[in-house]
Amino acid sequence: MASEVRGPCAADALPFDDGSTDLVVVTLAAHEIRHPQRRESLFKKIARIVAPDGRVVVVEHLRNLSAALAFGPGLFHFYPRGEWVRLARAARLTIAEEFHITPFVHVFVLRHR
Repeated sequence: MASEVRGPCAADALPFDDGSTDLVVVTLAAHEIRHPQRRESLFKKIARIVAPDGRVVVVEHLRNLSAALAFGPGLFHFYPRGEWVRLARAARLTIAEEFHITPFVHVFVLRHR
């Protein structure tokens, strides 16, 4: 059984048992991890804790034309779609579904391969 989490935890120390979580939601936060290997580590740890038939939902701004129009030079704070695809692959997750909520907020639904 997974332990109860009270408050924030470090991205590299998710305190859950392997395969113990049916759903992990990462909302507008993973882009704040600026180092590529640390982002990759987070996604691998998420893949470790999600159940074999579970889902990972990643909601993020994308670096695209819509973000450029909305945020101007601030769009470089966000990552392009390819980075999120790379992170999913590195964690041995596959994109089961993806869609836009707004022209610049994108949702990836990931699952185990």
